[in-house]
Amino acid sequence: MKFEYLEPASVAEAAAMLGNYRHRAKILAGGTDLVVQIRQGTLKPDFVIHIGRIEELNGITTDSDGGLFIGTLATMRAIERSERLAGRWDILRQGAAQVSCPQVRNVATLGGNSCNGIPSADTVPPLIALGAEAVIVGPGGERKVHMEAFHRGPGRTVLEADEFMRGFKIPPPPPCTGGCYLKYTPRGTSELAIVGVAALVTLNPKDGTCQDARIVLGACGPTPLRTKKAESLLRGNRLDAPLIEKAAHMAAEESRPNPGISVRAPASYRREMVRVWGRHALKNAWMKAEAYHRS
Repeated sequence: MKFEYLEPASVAEAAAMLGNYRHRAKILAGGTDLVVQIRQGTLKPDFVIHIGRIEELNGITTDSDGGLFIGTLATMRAIERSERLAGRWDILRQGAAQVSCPQVRNVATLGGNSCNGIPSADTVPPLIALGAEAVIVGPGGERKVHMEAFHRGPGRTVLEADEFMRGFKIPPPPPCTGGCYLKYTPRGTSELAIVGVAALVTLNPKDGTCQDARIVLGACGPTPLRTKKAESLLRGNRLDAPLIEKAAHMAAEESRPNPGISVRAPASYRREMVRVWGRHALKNAWMKAEAYHRS
């Protein structure tokens, strides 16, 4: 199909282009999904706005509050290998490392993985667990939306037709915080997740009890979702294997996979995998938090 290719040099120029063409235009970053959709004919934009040369949309920087800002163009490979994301932010590196194959990770972007609205996206559960906000550019300037509220359904986000994502603001995790993201597929990371589980555990520095916990599921509902009842079960308690098992079981009950028989996995199987992989993710996050607590 034919479309007009546009290449803005700045965020302001990109915003103006998108404001002019709205529903007739699509933003191109890494292109690992958009290009495929255009070739297949599922998307037929009149204009493709390539933002890949806008330098300010790239990189990972530290904010004045000790948090991080990650540009929407940061590739999965860059995130996977970033020393700045080591330690308490490592859960995001784990998610990026499990996106497809190395060739895709070299060009796929963090912003694209979120803006596609795919419930199985591997970096979205870690971003939600970390309390990240999406920084969105539109005709009225910038606005911020918590990643927990960013997705509206399969393929749908809060982005309006004249808006695009500039990047992600991630607050500094508290001391004694450990995280783990696990993805289950039958044939490795090149497949979409049948179940993805992000677990983030923060221990009380004084007594080692669970100060906070976040459990976020991918591919287990129309959007990535937090299992807040399971999280509440852990807070204020000293973690052990039986409590973690109970929380994983509760997380499985909170999941909302499609009740119909899926081509990839039925709902009952996904729930069982949430219980199994949720237990492993929570245990790994707890062990990392314990290591910080002892150091």
